[in-house]
Amino acid sequence: MTKTMIGFWVMACALGVAALAAESDDTPMRRTTGEEDAKALGVGRVVPDMAIEPMGGAATSFVKLLGGRKGIAICMTSAECPLAIRYGPRVAGIEDEYAKRGIAFVFVNCVDAEKAAEMQAMIRLVGFDGPYVADRQHAVRRALDARTTTEVFVLDAARTLVYRGAVDDQYGVGVAQDAPKRQYLREALDAVIAGKKPAVQATYAPGCVLDRERATTKPADALTYYGRVAHIMAAKCVSCHRQGGVAPFSLETMESVKGRVQMIEAVVRDRLMPPGHVLKQEAGKPNPWTNDPALSEEDRAAMLAWLQSERPAGNRADGPVIPPLSGTWLIGDPDLIVATPPLVLPVNGPLQYGRFVVPTGVDEEKWISAVEFRPMERDTVHHALVWILPPGATYPALDAMPTDLELLGVFSPAQGVIRYAPGTARKLPAGSLLVVDLYARPMGRAKGSRLRVAMRFAAEPPVSVVSSLVVTERDVKITPGEWHFEQRITFTVNEAMVMRSVMPYMRSRGKSVEIAIGWPDGREELIFLAERYDFRWPIRYERGEGLPISAGMHISVGCAWDNSKGHLSNPDPEATVEMGPRAQDEAFMAVFEVEKAR
Repeated sequence: MTKTMIGFWVMACALGVAALAAESDDTPMRRTTGEEDAKALGVGRVVPDMAIEPMGGAATSFVKLLGGRKGIAICMTSAECPLAIRYGPRVAGIEDEYAKRGIAFVFVNCVDAEKAAEMQAMIRLVGFDGPYVADRQHAVRRALDARTTTEVFVLDAARTLVYRGAVDDQYGVGVAQDAPKRQYLREALDAVIAGKKPAVQATYAPGCVLDRERATTKPADALTYYGRVAHIMAAKCVSCHRQGGVAPFSLETMESVKGRVQMIEAVVRDRLMPPGHVLKQEAGKPNPWTNDPALSEEDRAAMLAWLQSERPAGNRADGPVIPPLSGTWLIGDPDLIVATPPLVLPVNGPLQYGRFVVPTGVDEEKWISAVEFRPMERDTVHHALVWILPPGATYPALDAMPTDLELLGVFSPAQGVIRYAPGTARKLPAGSLLVVDLYARPMGRAKGSRLRVAMRFAAEPPVSVVSSLVVTERDVKITPGEWHFEQRITFTVNEAMVMRSVMPYMRSRGKSVEIAIGWPDGREELIFLAERYDFRWPIRYERGEGLPISAGMHISVGCAWDNSKGHLSNPDPEATVEMGPRAQDEAFMAVFEVEKAR
């Protein structure tokens, strides 16, 4: 190594340590972009030459790639991070445009868990032309102190770092604007070509957090991957994060987990994963919601302790047995499968909405014992609500939620299967149609998005009938910028029933939900409190034991919304928001799955 390169590595390591010191392990994960202190992030320094070895290409270097060009864009990327996938086609398009204007491009994958085949598939799909580097020794990441899978670095012809940060400000973690307000990468490249400094020289690039060197702790001897952590992953993560699953990458092995340590740590620490709402639980009492996807406090503490440690493996024989993903439906062989037509998605933009009416072809009454919802394009469907429209029922107005209908169920990536107990089923009248409200996200390229619905039918009529009690309020308006808007609705139950599950439903501005029961003796009991509602996860919470409800009792549902700029998922804080089915509308709904004797 030359003296120049030794000096370069010393400087790069010093910058990395400084950045890590400024960004504590307890700092919440940043979900949106924003301007930063360019000097503190090394903008203005000269980046010495560096040898790189692209996949499927000859070794090269920054100097060779510049080769008389006006600058170079070094783009962090990932084959499995949702935001990197979303930005991939956009960056490829920028490459096509600016390569003709004298800018070289390099693409760098720093996610250790990603395989060569996955990266090559992304290169073909997205259309990157410049060298693609699998940075498994982390040389490029350390040299640039890269922080996320979407961060880009722009160097001028003298290899001076003139910009680092986001491609633009349209997308974040669980956030999407209609269109970008600032095109940071384009602005920086235009400035380099014109021989000027970019107006904005540093921003934060939301994406999957890259692993960076840091001190580790020594965990308790009993805290090992196979002894404890693998069991937590199998119970709470692997059902989605597995090969062929609905989530974007696999977490089935210790290697895949260790390849994404600081990203997993960030989402577990901030309670963004496992998916769900942050429910308030009474200390010392069991959780009444048996399918709550959240980690217990004990499991959460164990996960964080292991991730922040030297991460010992333990004895492989102590690990859980993860059953292979079935090649068929999780509910077993369906008696009926139907599918929506495709919702045609634009290349870019916010969440899209479409309503479809799907014939079931059922010519005699059936009893549904299990239902499964499965998207045909796993990376696009955000969620979907599926309603039963029996013969003679009024078709729902296009500008309204069809809350007068029976809700069959909801799909979200966190949940797609409903099974009823033996002797219990939901009625599907002969000649019924399904009304599907489908919400899908553009993923950087034109494509369609479809949902399949599979059902199993009971062999004979059930003893108890499941139905949906939908509580809603349609006449609600939320003024622009209002940070805390509350609405409550109370209704009286007119017949005896048993409450089996509850699904609160709001959209992007949803903040919190509480549900209370009024007993005949005058007592009010709070049975459900989501202190932090997350619209990405419409989840049906099942009770371990049914809650008996008598005629004359009342149920109260209170919701709160945040229509301010401070709410990260708010698509437009300057809009007056009304209730409706469109993605930009809001919703005020709670669905109770109740059981009554047939």
